[in-house]
Amino acid sequence: MSDVYLNGEFIAAEKASISVFDQGFLYGDGIFESFRSVGDHLYQFSHHYRRLVQSAEALNYLIPYTQAELEEVLIELRRRNNLRDVYYRITITRGRGEIGFQRSINNDLTCLIIGR
Repeated sequence: MSDVYLNGEFIAAEKASISVFDQGFLYGDGIFESFRSVGDHLYQFSHHYRRLVQSAEALNYLIPYTQAELEEVLIELRRRNNLRDVYYRITITRGRGEIGFQRSINNDLTCLIIGR
């Protein structure tokens, strides 16, 4: 059993769920960033964080984490899953919304972080 980080909390991957009305699922409305860590070192994380912020700005997402806060989440996820060298995947979507042409862009974001 492994943990993921979903919307502000660590949760068992098997219990994590995202709405079928999530805009990332329905419309691909999301941003994604993947990178590795080698031991305790998050490989070029400042570059990955900057790209995540730039992508978020382009879609009018408000990233809820500073770089330091996100680093803490990643380190804790690695610790909880007892990993050494980790592949991380950060997925942020517009979150739960409506189906149709007149979708709201003011939804609460969905933030999922997986470490393997």
